[in-house]
Amino acid sequence: MDRDKPFNLYENMKSMLDASYYLPRDKSGGIYQHVLDYPESKVPGAIDFFYWEDIDFGQGPTIRVNHASLFPGGAGAAKYVATNEQLYASRFIRIALQVFYCVFDTGNPDKGGFYLIEMNESRVPDFGGLKLGAVRRIATEKGLASTRDILSLHLRRLTAK
Repeated sequence: MDRDKPFNLYENMKSMLDASYYLPRDKSGGIYQHVLDYPESKVPGAIDFFYWEDIDFGQGPTIRVNHASLFPGGAGAAKYVATNEQLYASRFIRIALQVFYCVFDTGNPDKGGFYLIEMNESRVPDFGGLKLGAVRRIATEKGLASTRDILSLHLRRLTAK
């Protein structure tokens, strides 16, 4: 144990999910329960994998362990859903969840386009004012840069440039 007060991952993830609007329990087609209770509760056809990453938010290396889930059946208007749940981080962020929705452009069905919607939520330790502000600023900048990089990659793939 590396903290004075033990951190309950399950209770904190449940609290974060229950407070969010982007993964409603009653409209998620079981995805809410899958994220919260995996492997006891699993959406049929879902693909799960775990990975670790070594990233730097500008204050030294951070090791993170993640559980990614792919839901080819989607939920509601989203025809494909993917989640990325942070299970552990050596510093800065206690828990985090990214949810990606692929929603087809029904206004132009002949063009085959879609909208990729990404929602992120995280919880950080109770830092003092200045440190929290710095960590939040750096994390936001890194998150925006990562989103720009991913969108640029998809644009290059789609336009073959």
